Amino acid sequence: MEKTMGNVKYLILLLFIYTVHAENRWKDSPYNWQNNKFNWDNSAFKWENSPLNYHNSPLNWNSNRLIRDTQGIPKGYAVPKLKGFNYFNLDGAREGYLNE
Repeated sequence: MEKTMGNVKYLILLLFIYTVHAENRWKDSPYNWQNNKFNWDNSAFKWENSPLNYHNSPLNWNSNRLIRDTQGIPKGYAVPKLKGFNYFNLDGAREGYLNE
């Protein structure tokens, strides 16, 4: 009986770890609608994400959204979203995202 209870506790612990791990993988998955490139909030056609928006422009010297290389040359921009960031190149193509 004690061995069976030990096995049950071990199984519950494994299920809990798997559930937490699977939840984090889903949160970061591109198949999750929050991260999907077809979601309007992630689209470069949305003004907030557009390369035409002055906040995302390499011409805006004070922009805190620009991503620069080691020589200081702008290579893209990051736009904050509800829980993270969307990353775009200077042409407005979405390159990636980060969930916090």
